[in-house]
Amino acid sequence: MVSPKRAQAVRSHPLKALVGAVTPTGWAVITLVIVGLVLAVAFQWVEALACALAGVVALAGLAGTASYLFYYKALSAIGASRGMALNISYSAWAIIFALVLQGTVPTATQVVCCVVILVGTVLAATPSWGDLLPRRAGRVSDNKA
Repeated sequence: MVSPKRAQAVRSHPLKALVGAVTPTGWAVITLVIVGLVLAVAFQWVEALACALAGVVALAGLAGTASYLFYYKALSAIGASRGMALNISYSAWAIIFALVLQGTVPTATQVVCCVVILVGTVLAATPSWGDLLPRRAGRVSDNKA
């Protein structure tokens, strides 16, 4: 579902809406492709195109490597069962980040599902559900020793 703000932007200026929809990673890929095409015109096109594609593959490889390094570091810190419970929450985070970064307003169903996923994640990742309840302060007795 497209937010009303986004729909208005597309109607008023389609190119501006398209530019605003591209993520930073998308811009990096577009830049590498443009550089490759410029080099293809200026030099031998096959070698330049191969160089641009190698840059895209290298960027994707670095991002994937960093992702796995952080993932396995987190697994060793919190344990596999908690890690998998948190890992499954990516669909809820997608809704939240779409709202924050793109301004996409979620539907009521998406909000309900997001809340259910996050509550389930917290319950699955918490070793003792009693830790989630607030602690009552101990009573101070009026008897002074």
